[in-house]
Amino acid sequence: MEENCSELWDAVIVGAGPAGSTLARTLARNNLRALLIEKETPGNRRVCGGFAGPEISDFFSSAGLSDGFTALPKKEILGVRITGARSGAADTSFAGKSGWAVDRGTFDAWLAQEAVLSGAHLSNHSTAAYSKKESGIWKIAVLQDKKIRRVKSRFFIVASGRRAVRPAVSRKIFFACKTAYKNVRTPAARVTLHFVDKGHVGLNPLGEDKTAMCLYVESSHLKTSGGDLDKMMERLKHINPHLAEDMRGAERIADWQACAAEPDHKRVFYENGIFYAGDALTMVNPVIGGGLSVAAVSAQLLGNLIALGISKQFPDDRIAGEYEKMWTARFGARLKLAASLGMIERSKVLSDAMLFLLGAAPAVFSRLVRSTRKDPSLLPAQHPAL
Repeated sequence: MEENCSELWDAVIVGAGPAGSTLARTLARNNLRALLIEKETPGNRRVCGGFAGPEISDFFSSAGLSDGFTALPKKEILGVRITGARSGAADTSFAGKSGWAVDRGTFDAWLAQEAVLSGAHLSNHSTAAYSKKESGIWKIAVLQDKKIRRVKSRFFIVASGRRAVRPAVSRKIFFACKTAYKNVRTPAARVTLHFVDKGHVGLNPLGEDKTAMCLYVESSHLKTSGGDLDKMMERLKHINPHLAEDMRGAERIADWQACAAEPDHKRVFYENGIFYAGDALTMVNPVIGGGLSVAAVSAQLLGNLIALGISKQFPDDRIAGEYEKMWTARFGARLKLAASLGMIERSKVLSDAMLFLLGAAPAVFSRLVRSTRKDPSLLPAQHPAL
């Protein structure tokens, strides 16, 4: 069934995760009409451990979202601990600041609500079934409840999460899994990364004896375990004795979620007239846990650039060029570090050597953690030179 209407929007955004909702809110606060399309509902379960570093609090303060974030149920995280299969444990703090363990569903639903309260429009259970750009205007068919809603928009932005990546035949495919346990023995107020053979297991305490577990490993682990995720976890415990100790007596209390999660180091800011934000732009290697802040800050950056571009009547490619330049200035170094750490964790020898060094030199570990936790929204940056 088709609805014969053609609404006009300043921007249509696909995906109501942290990037899409922050972008919609930013546009709405710039008095622009933003339509946010979500295939399910905001807050639907994601394969994400729910760790938000200290930099996220600074960003929400600068964005006027401190009160809402403060009201969210969450647990304070004061530092990070890492362990290796053949090495000890290294531990450091966030240098006087607090990170947070958040429930990703609650977090996403809150950001989407903030977008709506700011004036953005949310269309749940919807997909962009068709899009075509003519004379600078997007014509988009939005499919919702078996009905087609035809809309027009000046901008079309994809913020729907990780792009599908087809790695080279010679590369090993990594994937991510998420679940929750009770009775986990991790240190209080610490997020823990247990390095295993070609990957890591992350434990994030959510409070009330609930710990989020999000692992990121080479798919050979699952194949060796016959496709059984519980058996795979038992195998990983045998690889890293520190993980086995933390999980001694633990009980799984949630279903497994899994997805392919091979990082794509290619960055797609703008292609064929479409802008990209969040994981759709590029995936942050989960070893540094910076995905939520990167998604939110980059989306606010794009929203402000679009608003400025509309007011000045600049072409899309000029806006896209400034977007890429400013994004790279804020996140380029962090993503290079994440890629380097990702390569190290694929090697037993390199990961053990790194963990030995960090354990023996706490000051080095502390500097490494601080380098991944800077709030890019507060860094000095040139005003958009459009």
